[in-house]
Amino acid sequence: MVMVVDASVAIAWCIEAESTDVSVAMLDRLQDYEGVVPAIWPPEVANALLAAERRGRLTPALTEQALQRLTDLPIAVVDRPLPDAFGMVLALARQEFLSAYDASYLSLAMQQGCSLVTLDRRMRAAAERLGIPLAERDTGGA
Repeated sequence: MVMVVDASVAIAWCIEAESTDVSVAMLDRLQDYEGVVPAIWPPEVANALLAAERRGRLTPALTEQALQRLTDLPIAVVDRPLPDAFGMVLALARQEFLSAYDASYLSLAMQQGCSLVTLDRRMRAAAERLGIPLAERDTGGA
């Protein structure tokens, strides 16, 4: 089974203070699921970890450890043709009043026909409106 993993969940896996019951449950679900992410995910996660470093929440060594743990997970970056990436993402961003970054996760879930896992309330609400299943609901999680 496949689920789209957004950056908010990955950050919660990397920064203990951001961890939630849902993020822990979804990390466990990666034993049975394959994670997929849009091409924006690696720089978005790296940027969030760098920002945490700059705020003194992580050290460079902890960031490197977190990135290695993420690299070891069964998560694949899905590359999409530019017309798909631009067209559908922009349309969803406009329709749902989201950033293009957030819409890229919704678009990927729609394209792959799979569930989404996110800690972002606005993305969760948009997924519900669009009929995109939320992974934690599919697995009986929080």
